[in-house]
Amino acid sequence: MVPWVPLKIVGVSLPYLVCGMLNPGGDHSGPVILDTRKVRVCRLTSEHVNAIVDFKVEDEDEDSPTMTPEMLEEVMAQQARSSEENEE
Repeated sequence: MVPWVPLKIVGVSLPYLVCGMLNPGGDHSGPVILDTRKVRVCRLTSEHVNAIVDFKVEDEDEDSPTMTPEMLEEVMAQQARSSEENEE
């Protein structure tokens, strides 16, 4: 996962968090499963969340990019590699 991607926690089964990636307009992509032993999480201010949710999303056409499950997996793999590098 790329650092600083806003997520909404939708379920907890420690040490795991089930999250949805917060998209402009308030939609969610996912699910994203995080292991709290391996990633650092923080709380966003309501102003930050509202700015994302209130962001105007223009009508998407078929050619506009969307987050696919494969793309989400790659983002998560990047986050894992980044976390491992920071621990060293």
